[in-house]
Amino acid sequence: MTQNFLKTIGALFILHISVFAQPEILKKLPFIQPEYDESIPTPSDILGHDIGNRHTRTDQVVSYVKTVSNSSNRVVANIHGKTHEGRVLIHAIITSAENHTRLEDIRIQNLLLSDNPSAINSKNIESMPAIVYLAYSVHGDEDSGTEASLLMLYHLAADQSEETQELLDNLVIILDPMLNPDGRDRFVNWVNGYRSSVPNTDIQDLEHNQPWPRGRTNHYLHDLNRDWLLAQHPESQARLKLFHSWRPQLLIDAHEMGRNA
Repeated sequence: MTQNFLKTIGALFILHISVFAQPEILKKLPFIQPEYDESIPTPSDILGHDIGNRHTRTDQVVSYVKTVSNSSNRVVANIHGKTHEGRVLIHAIITSAENHTRLEDIRIQNLLLSDNPSAINSKNIESMPAIVYLAYSVHGDEDSGTEASLLMLYHLAADQSEETQELLDNLVIILDPMLNPDGRDRFVNWVNGYRSSVPNTDIQDLEHNQPWPRGRTNHYLHDLNRDWLLAQHPESQARLKLFHSWRPQLLIDAHEMGRNA
């Protein structure tokens, strides 16, 4: 696991740098040479817009994750909870088709690493896939995380290149596209309702200035990034239950920084 884990971190890092590029642009980047399976639908096929041209509603996110799951033998979609407002918390488990045939065994063996390390010899550890949790947009108005997650999902499901196939042989990836659906929809409905047909870069324009209570927090206006320890809200409880059912070696928590950061 150690060798596989370290080897794949760089590949994931490069993917996150380039993930905002549309599929046709990704093909032109010198450090990534994807070979996309045309049977896997792109985000724009399902959403009706290119990522980055419009904000994607939470129901559209769920629809795309389920569609890719139904189209790819690398992806399984699961619901791990619901928000205060009844929106589903969905995640995709992404790995090679071969790993999917023994997914429960991989999960149990990974838990043994901490529950009973002596039950696993070093040879078995070296051959085990590492577990990675990709989590996006715990703050609902830091919307680029969720948008990027859909492109990440497409790339991992559709790319037939040797690099991506090796990545999926060595990893089980839990992709959680939106940690805060209630806050996200509050933000997305606002910005889609106030945006112009022509992009406006004036930060004083109404489309760039949300009214209270904004989209950062959940239904009860709690910052879910402050709820990891207390876990008082259903979004946090479901996320932590999913996390501890796998105990990943790596968690990437995708936020945004301010425009001047």
